[in-house]
Amino acid sequence: MKRHFHITLPIVITTFIPYQFSRQIQKFPKMVKTNSNAYDFEVLIHVSNQGSGTVGHVDFYYDGKIYSYGNYDRKSRVCKEVFGDGVLFITEKKKEYLSFCKTYGHKTLFGFGLRLNDRQKANIDKEIHRLMSDVYEWTPYCKRKENKKKKFNDYTSVLYQTTKATFYKFSRGKFKTFFVLSTNCVQLVDTILGKAGTDIIKMNGIISPGSYYDYFMRQYHKKHSMVVSYQIYS
Repeated sequence: MKRHFHITLPIVITTFIPYQFSRQIQKFPKMVKTNSNAYDFEVLIHVSNQGSGTVGHVDFYYDGKIYSYGNYDRKSRVCKEVFGDGVLFITEKKKEYLSFCKTYGHKTLFGFGLRLNDRQKANIDKEIHRLMSDVYEWTPYCKRKENKKKKFNDYTSVLYQTTKATFYKFSRGKFKTFFVLSTNCVQLVDTILGKAGTDIIKMNGIISPGSYYDYFMRQYHKKHSMVVSYQIYS
């Protein structure tokens, strides 16, 4: 799990790995196995069978909080969500968040749990602190005073109503602008997780949720790996 050379499958193959496996789960639910070993950091890979959901999304759970980065401000989106303001949200309500993902987004989530030592946790704490030094709080439209009497059913509004998540935008840094092929959800997670000694070599500058799924599944099956658990939320 050290950050050295790692051969990955081509991006065109890994892109749809989570989607294909979620299809198998739907057909053969009895094949699903879970492992509840104790972990310190959980990578959550999302996939659905609708639109961009087939490519997936990645966020993480650490120290009692879900961290998720994406193009969540619908008014800033350009070119069908390819570009936009980078938005980070944090919530402590993991159970409610997982339920929201499964019901609102009709998603299947794959959770890979990592066991960390004290040095690795300290490094991740420092990286999260550095990341948070570049943000300011952003108020979702459903929470604004002028919109109190309006009803909103968009993703961000329902997410806030369900989890009371806090939203942030970036005042500086590479995550200030979201771009689906570079500064995306996977890169933010990899930036944090890299401090724990993990790595995925970028293929043509792109890391996809499928690349992450392929990598962590391989690590899960190795002996003496940091990846100690595999959980399917479906």
